[in-house]
Amino acid sequence: MFWKKIVDLDPKIIYLFVGIALMIPVIRPIGLPLRISSYTQDFYDYLMSIPEDSIVFLDLAFRETGEAELGASVLPVFELLQKRGVKVIVGGQWEQAPFFMQRRLEEVADRIGSVYGVDWVNIGYKPGGTATWRVMMEDFWKGAAGVDCMKNRFEDLPLMHRVRKLDKDTFAAIIIWEAGSPGQGTWMQYAPDIPLLAVYMSGIGGNVRYLRSGQVKACIGGMQHAAELEKLTGTYGDAIGLLDAQTLGILVVLGFIVLGNIAWVIEKNASSVE
Repeated sequence: MFWKKIVDLDPKIIYLFVGIALMIPVIRPIGLPLRISSYTQDFYDYLMSIPEDSIVFLDLAFRETGEAELGASVLPVFELLQKRGVKVIVGGQWEQAPFFMQRRLEEVADRIGSVYGVDWVNIGYKPGGTATWRVMMEDFWKGAAGVDCMKNRFEDLPLMHRVRKLDKDTFAAIIIWEAGSPGQGTWMQYAPDIPLLAVYMSGIGGNVRYLRSGQVKACIGGMQHAAELEKLTGTYGDAIGLLDAQTLGILVVLGFIVLGNIAWVIEKNASSVE
């Protein structure tokens, strides 16, 4: 009788179990076993090697559609750097991410005691493309129009008095979250002497050639690496929760597939005996 019920199970019941499996880790991450890849370990080690009180530029080159894959790793990187006393300038070659990530960065900063204008600044998106960034390399204030993403004047932000040029003497590294073009090519071409780290949209793939050539010092890609980074930094957040949800959802579906096949074989054998 039990196996007959399994064979005739309403698909809505399966959807319910899958939905529950997806929701629980998102609400409260479980932290399922996760192996740290060499790419993530190297990325983390490079972040840990950046000297205290140096300045790092975070280039958020993505839009809302890339937030799940790319946005998840912005927060642990930002938190790790700030906790280590590394100053952060946030900006972006794409218009959207520097603005919609501001609130989430503020939440992290408030939790760990980072002071806006002293420990970090978000200059937002500056139109003009490559020409604008090239101006910043000679005069950062002029290229960025002298204001941050909230129209605060650079004169009123103590950290910005240390940022006069976008060059290797000012920035210890550039970290880009890349969803397409423009992206890392800008920094490879116009700022090759500033160490570049990259976070790619969905896996590293062909970008590994930049790692081998030394143009990129370390790189990670996609939700898997973002979750690994959260584990290394001890910040259980979006990536681990979403990866847990993905894993549990797959396990539930596979469980029903196995159970359904067993039930079908048993019912078929029982019918043939009768």
